Amino acid sequence: MLLVSPSLRFSFCFSLRLVRLVRLALVWCLQTVLLLGFLTHFTNQAECSSSSACPGLLDKMGDFLSPADGCVVLTGATGFVAGHIAEILLEKGYEVRGTVRDPSNEGKLAHLKALDARLPGTISFHKADLSSDDPFTEVAKGCVGMLHVASPAVFDAKDPEEAILKPAIAGTNSALRAAAAANMKSVVVTSSVAAVRPVQAKWDAEAAGEPVSKYTEEDWNDVATLDFGAYPTSKREAERAAHRFVEEQKPGFKFGTIHFPFAFGPQQNSRVTSSNNYISHLLLGEVPFVVPLCSDIVDVRDVAGAHVHVLENDVSGRFIVANDEEHFMYMSDIAASLKKNFPGFPIPSVTIPMPALEILAVVDDRISSYEVELARHCPGPRFDGSRLRDSGYVFQHTDVHETIREAGQSMIDFKVADGNRHLIPAAYVLIAIPFIVAGLLLWIISRCFFSGKKVKQN
Repeated sequence: MLLVSPSLRFSFCFSLRLVRLVRLALVWCLQTVLLLGFLTHFTNQAECSSSSACPGLLDKMGDFLSPADGCVVLTGATGFVAGHIAEILLEKGYEVRGTVRDPSNEGKLAHLKALDARLPGTISFHKADLSSDDPFTEVAKGCVGMLHVASPAVFDAKDPEEAILKPAIAGTNSALRAAAAANMKSVVVTSSVAAVRPVQAKWDAEAAGEPVSKYTEEDWNDVATLDFGAYPTSKREAERAAHRFVEEQKPGFKFGTIHFPFAFGPQQNSRVTSSNNYISHLLLGEVPFVVPLCSDIVDVRDVAGAHVHVLENDVSGRFIVANDEEHFMYMSDIAASLKKNFPGFPIPSVTIPMPALEILAVVDDRISSYEVELARHCPGPRFDGSRLRDSGYVFQHTDVHETIREAGQSMIDFKVADGNRHLIPAAYVLIAIPFIVAGLLLWIISRCFFSGKKVKQN
């Protein structure tokens, strides 16, 4: 039998227990690290659900461009969409050079300066007029990216070619030339679904009762002309000019275009423009009826987010910003959503018939014959936004009623809407029409009645 001394036996047992203790300590440490990691991830996710400044949302940097690469140019910086783009860029820490018509107009710049003071990035303002030659050459020097949002938005021009079409094409070409000369990496141009829809073949198929597919990035508006839809014509032709420039000049930057339908959302100041005008018209009770228009709806913050997504990531081409079927609404649905949230406001609820809309288009420059024709084709095919989602963009604002509520509330906060009715002159015409028609009918009936009596007496 092998004899082991007590001291050796003690050393062996002690070593064995020490190994066990070390192993238990390592397991405990590993479990603690995993638990802390899980709790940290869970906490971050909870915070991100209510914050716009979280990893995976605004703080997520692109795989192609980031603030460390250099400054970016934002044209038309005071616009509705551009303002929200500026907010995202500043929150990410970009140096932004914003082009505006008048850098001394404090009223239009105040909200952007407030963002500049509050957020990590910086923004400076540079004069640029789309009607001038090469307005973006100087501001583009030294920058790595450009978001060309500026575009003429004149809807009642006497000469639409000179007032809308030529400036839109010239401005886009100027922006791309400036970007190419500055050796930029990425350029995004704001277009519209007006450049995509309508397509006559889809309208014809719809009229024949045939199934019609959604509008995609492959579609081009072939209905609009300068005489019938000058604004959509300008968006289509400016985009085509941009694609020709890229194909022929082969600049060093990657290029994308953003197309979106009605974009609603919170105001950054009291100046209401773009699609939000539809919300203000309803809140102010400018007409006592709802017009029979319809559209897909997106949140302006997602439109802005899509711009930055395409700028920062290695994706290019056309991108439609459109959500699911719940985001398609008639104007009456929008009015009902507003009425639910703002019951004390003079929001109309009765939709006028198409003949009345045609009369309104005659007396109100804000409604065109082109929009009347679009209304005739409601609901029509939807827009397919899958290409943008497939590129990695995740929509952040998916509750359309909340988007509408925030748009309305911001107008109240900025004192755009005060709860009183503000009828426009065209509304009085619409109100008077039924009485005029009734008066004419009574006059005709009375003439026939008295004429009949005279015949009998004779």
